[in-house]
Amino acid sequence: KTKTHKTTVTAQMNCSDADKVMANKANAIKAFENAFKKKMNVTVSKTDVQKVGCRRLKDGARKLSDKGIQADFTYTSTDKKALDNAAFKTEVNTELKAMGLPETTGVSSTTTTEQTTSTTKKTTTAPPGKQEASSVDSAMPSLIALALAFAAAWESFTTEPFTSSHQ
Repeated sequence: KTKTHKTTVTAQMNCSDADKVMANKANAIKAFENAFKKKMNVTVSKTDVQKVGCRRLKDGARKLSDKGIQADFTYTSTDKKALDNAAFKTEVNTELKAMGLPETTGVSSTTTTEQTTSTTKKTTTAPPGKQEASSVDSAMPSLIALALAFAAAWESFTTEPFTSSHQ
């Protein structure tokens, strides 16, 4: 039976190269999709690419480890397949080079998940007064308890009056 799967691949490259790839997004999608099809031998229904890890962060903030292009592939196959990172890197670099785009320095993360799609939508309406509790409603008592505990703790820090001796 054919199932739909999703794989995310991060192709590492510096941010200026990632900018060049994203400046020509249509070709970037084509390059990544062609490489993915060749290496996975599957039918790709959707490909999306985006730049990752290149946000400017304030001083002292933790830098994201993976910088480059993240490609998300949705494909159909009879079984879940694992992507060979090294083979994909070689293939995607061939495709990127052919389009005059910068090459990747490495392919780091690949995750494959099976996409489940439900074809029937069942809607039930509870009779008045018998409404189902939402997750927020069921979490409310513990949220209230947490707020009260925080308020009590906060009060113990702020009850001493502020005087000149504290300066």
